[in-house]
Amino acid sequence: NDQEDERMGSDSILSERALREIYLYPFMLAEKLSKPMCYMTSYNKLNGTHCSENTALLQSILRGEWKSEAMVMSDWFGVYGLAPSINAGVDLEMPGENKWRTDEKVQRCISAKKITVRTVKERAASVLKLVKQLSKTNAGVIDGDGKEAYEKKDADCALMRRVAAESLVLLKNTDNILPIKPAESGIKKIAIIGPNAKATVASGGGSASMRNAYVVSPFDGILAALPEGGEVKYHEGCAGT
Repeated sequence: NDQEDERMGSDSILSERALREIYLYPFMLAEKLSKPMCYMTSYNKLNGTHCSENTALLQSILRGEWKSEAMVMSDWFGVYGLAPSINAGVDLEMPGENKWRTDEKVQRCISAKKITVRTVKERAASVLKLVKQLSKTNAGVIDGDGKEAYEKKDADCALMRRVAAESLVLLKNTDNILPIKPAESGIKKIAIIGPNAKATVASGGGSASMRNAYVVSPFDGILAALPEGGEVKYHEGCAGT
């Protein structure tokens, strides 16, 4: 899924070679090297068939060729039909509150011979297998109080800060002027312009949101880096959204 616009109905038309050498290759490496416990189907269609209903992807390639034993879940609200997704190999409809896989609808599909009891049991067994695997290493999640928690370590925070700093590309660094080193350059006054300078936006929204161990605004970070006696001038510049 490479787009947001019409992402639930877009159709990625790919040749077999492009699919294998470009799009499936990272997943193949992940399966070969790390054996993921789960895969998630994307919203869009691939060559005319939604990925959550794509037997070629989930059964022939993932489970057939790659011999994956991972549980397959849909993206959030990425199931568009009952029988096609079950038969294709989607074990779990997310976000957990079933829109399609209700008892009544499943029973009707079984009665109409659109799905078999055996296939339903295979999907359920895959989910239970994952639950058993995770319960061994994440007992607190299974038997805990249901509240999200995390462990903050100073070493982890320092590593993430260094990785984030080294990955940033803001400007063309002509003559290696960056990073500015106040103590060496003798800078005494800095102007900071822009509404986001005082904002603490560290992640995106929706699936890109995350809890941060700590957040420092650009304004506070620059202020802390200046030597004592340094002067900072700030102006909003324009209204932020």
